[in-house]
Amino acid sequence: MADDQSSSSSSVADAADAQEQLHGSKTFYIQVVERDDSFASAYTAIKNHFNHDVHHQHYYTDWTTTTFARTRTENPNKGLHEVLQILLDKLQLCQRALGKNFEGEDALRTTVINAYRGVPELEMALFKPATICEGLFSDLRSAVEMHLAQQHTTQMLMGSNTVMEDQYYLDRRYNGNRRG
Repeated sequence: MADDQSSSSSSVADAADAQEQLHGSKTFYIQVVERDDSFASAYTAIKNHFNHDVHHQHYYTDWTTTTFARTRTENPNKGLHEVLQILLDKLQLCQRALGKNFEGEDALRTTVINAYRGVPELEMALFKPATICEGLFSDLRSAVEMHLAQQHTTQMLMGSNTVMEDQYYLDRRYNGNRRG
């Protein structure tokens, strides 16, 4: 878990959280690790400091409660592709931090499927989810692309940026008005 702690600054979606963790690691390192300590003893000291139940519980809570809807709400300026990637990165980080009991494709696949349930844009990917994670991730990305393409097509057909539900197309061909 300490390995993940040191690299979390680049892979955690929430930049403020990552910055706080990195600052905590640096502060701990400066205050506790002696200049002449070996790398192994410095690593052990940092690992023992950060690898405890509080951090494990934090990662477990993220693992079980992170959803696409919440991630989208937390990142309002991000597009669907970016929100999708943020969520996948966060769940993969949590999986690594949680250890041996959460290793493997099945655990990650099940958690990803649960995190994306109820999202209309991704229904097609979850109709029959792929059996391996990379396939599932690819299907989710394709579902986002399909949704964006459909949205663009609908906007083009309507001739504006807003789609009104009360608009109907009218067939203007009248069979009784033929001149003969």
